[in-house]
Amino acid sequence: MENLTTGGFPLVAQASGIQLRADGRPVFRRVESRMVLGCQSGRGTVTINGQRYPLVPSSLFLLPWGHSIGYAADPRDPFHVYGMHLIPWHRADAPVELGVAHDPRHHLAGVPWRRDMPLGGDGDVIAGTEQQRPELAALVRYAIRVGQQAIPSVEVARALGALAIAELAKPAAPDLPAELRRLLAWIEAHLAEPLALPELARVAGRGTTTINRIFHRHLQTAPMSWVIDRRIERAGQLLSTTDRTVGQIAHDTGMGDPYYFSRLFKQRTGLPPTRWRRTWSRP
Repeated sequence: MENLTTGGFPLVAQASGIQLRADGRPVFRRVESRMVLGCQSGRGTVTINGQRYPLVPSSLFLLPWGHSIGYAADPRDPFHVYGMHLIPWHRADAPVELGVAHDPRHHLAGVPWRRDMPLGGDGDVIAGTEQQRPELAALVRYAIRVGQQAIPSVEVARALGALAIAELAKPAAPDLPAELRRLLAWIEAHLAEPLALPELARVAGRGTTTINRIFHRHLQTAPMSWVIDRRIERAGQLLSTTDRTVGQIAHDTGMGDPYYFSRLFKQRTGLPPTRWRRTWSRP
């Protein structure tokens, strides 16, 4: 959504994944974005602003604006990395180009209509895991899938940017037990299906009381409340980045009745689905 106080808006200018060869060691001198970087598989190291970090599956980094980065894949197990480049502020009256300066000689390097904004950890590398920011990791993968289907429109790039800003504003979750991570991953893959507490307990091989206790201890919420939150977040992404109808999105997120979905969506977000779409997808 356009920030009227600064005359600009955020956008995701690029998102992609790549399998690095064992003998490939690409280096980028100055990247003008807030990059979210993760590792899909394999292992190796990344050198960010002169500091070396291990990169393994589930690693997730937020990189500062203007960072330098070099990749070195493990020759025995080369990594597959993925990333999303966020431009926190793009001047509203400037033409939008979906690309990122990776070198001071790039034509977008140093342009006055793109700049950083305070997002936490300003100037520092924030190292974490997908388990600490599962929604952010899911958003990056979603942005990659959108880009694989077609060149994203400016409207989609802006909607993704707004969602990325919202995710980065959330505090990182603590590391979760492996048992809970597996259950959350299963829920994520089955959000479109009918879900109830006994089903979650069956999948986890635990009793309902134990599942309730685990969720409250580690996520400070009830299991089904967490499921509803994830459904609403996914629905918001679909409303902002696709032209699917409200009824189709209700079905895609496991809330088949459009009237129930609309009422619940407004209750959780403060906006009905149609107004959310106009607000967050409007050019």
